[in-house]
Amino acid sequence: MEPLPYPDPPFRRRVFFARGPGASHRYNCFLLGKGVDRMIKAVDVKAVLDALPVLDGRSPETTEAEAAAAFAMLAELGERKIFAGSFVGESPWERHARGDELVQVVAGATTLTILTETDSQVLEMSAGMLTVVPQGCWHKFNAPDGVSLMTATPQPTDHSTAEDPRRDG
Repeated sequence: MEPLPYPDPPFRRRVFFARGPGASHRYNCFLLGKGVDRMIKAVDVKAVLDALPVLDGRSPETTEAEAAAAFAMLAELGERKIFAGSFVGESPWERHARGDELVQVVAGATTLTILTETDSQVLEMSAGMLTVVPQGCWHKFNAPDGVSLMTATPQPTDHSTAEDPRRDG
């Protein structure tokens, strides 16, 4: 069986043949030279969260430095960064112009409010739940009893302390 044609360098070719009942496909995986050496690792999210301080009393006025101390970047996924952190309180409004954000509640509970162009959606989320916040939609978290989150967040993030950032900035 001849490998399928592949692009010229800087690509590298790996050919995989499917095995097992009914498998008749062969797969070529093309890897860009710059991505080949990226470290592959497993992250113990619970251990990371246990080692981080909980941001108690979070509010829209909490500084970015205070919020950053309670969150850790676990990995990168394209233009997204995977974050985990815990807080008690309310976040400022935020939005992501470059893509959707995946939000998973690891522990605790939060109310996630997402502003669309014409209305708002309020999601009551607890441990084990996830949602996708659409690109460009302002959203905020309210966790009066505390929450631990893991997110896949496109960069950069815009913040607002306006009552309705769709109108007020």
